[in-house]
Amino acid sequence: MNKKDKALTYFSDKLHCSQSVLAAYADDCGITEEMAFKLGSCFGSGMRKGNVCGACTGALMVLGLMYGEEHNGDPEERQRSNRLNDLMIDRFIQANGTCICNELLGCDISTAEGVQYARSNGLFKEFCPKMVASAVDILEEIIEETKREYIFNNNGIEVRATYSDEEINTIFIPLLKRLSEMHSQKGSRIIVMLAAPPGAGKSTLSGFLEHLSLEVIPDKKVQAIGMDGFHRRQEYLTTHTAEVNGKEILMVDIKGAPVTFDIEKLKDKLSEIASGKNCGWPVYNRLLHNPVEDAVFVDGDIIILEGNYLLLDEDGWRELADKADYTVSIKADPDMLRERLIARKISTGCPRDEAVAFVEFSDMANVELCLEKNGSADLRLSLSEDSGYRSVNK
Repeated sequence: MNKKDKALTYFSDKLHCSQSVLAAYADDCGITEEMAFKLGSCFGSGMRKGNVCGACTGALMVLGLMYGEEHNGDPEERQRSNRLNDLMIDRFIQANGTCICNELLGCDISTAEGVQYARSNGLFKEFCPKMVASAVDILEEIIEETKREYIFNNNGIEVRATYSDEEINTIFIPLLKRLSEMHSQKGSRIIVMLAAPPGAGKSTLSGFLEHLSLEVIPDKKVQAIGMDGFHRRQEYLTTHTAEVNGKEILMVDIKGAPVTFDIEKLKDKLSEIASGKNCGWPVYNRLLHNPVEDAVFVDGDIIILEGNYLLLDEDGWRELADKADYTVSIKADPDMLRERLIARKISTGCPRDEAVAFVEFSDMANVELCLEKNGSADLRLSLSEDSGYRSVNK
């Protein structure tokens, strides 16, 4: 369900217009649905006085929670929040002629007579949903405009990624500066582990952090690598089995599960780079369906290692985190990840029914494992429905 449909569903369930818009974006704002209901409860019907339309006010609350002033006295944050405030109100007025509730409805709903007129003429049921929809449409435009598309090279592959100014300024840049400080304090290479379930965008994010570091910390070499190069070779997976739900099945049928990785080889290689040694690192080739040894040369100051199971709290895996100087985890809604994984599989030319079957049988088991058993991290991020990252550290 998209944001507009969510907001309209809330409104049809007798919530105020302000509550409906805010609740539709609760996940993106880092609050619960119940908290959104509370925050928006006193702003419906133009704060019950026919003032600024509650749908517009709900949208302003969303922008405040997503992009608003977070640090007292920060002029850039104040300027950004003021600009978004003006943008939302100006566009709402442009679309609807005014942002004042009484003017929109053509009656004074601060009076009993005005409320009765609005009810008798079906304004609350027929006109107000249009204002909710309008507010969400404008809000979606503004959120989309705050994002930027970045094109960068990740191990020889052109990658396109879209991140918002909010993500970059409040999460990614502070993270890189923090890592730079840690490297300077340690005086030698640091290892950063980025753990996330399949479909959460960890490979793209790690590559983008390497790209962004050229601007933010140009005196440090940030290098992004992955753990996928430690998949066991295809010929091994097609001749060895693993037990799944009490049945022995070929490992190739659950490729990507923890058991299909060469964990001891990963540990040995990780120890090498953690010691400061410059060395080759394997990369998984999706065309060959096998890892390619020493495909990249690790010589960075700050190494960002991404993978599904780097923080997995299970025997054989949990000691990996001991090699990390800093850890990052990503959480996401499993249903959203399912759709992202299906879309990714289809993009390779796989028919939809086959893509769905593969994701349900293989990928989703790994998603659930990561979400349930990945351990704690220094920085915890959440991936929202609009594919944006939010920090959930408290």
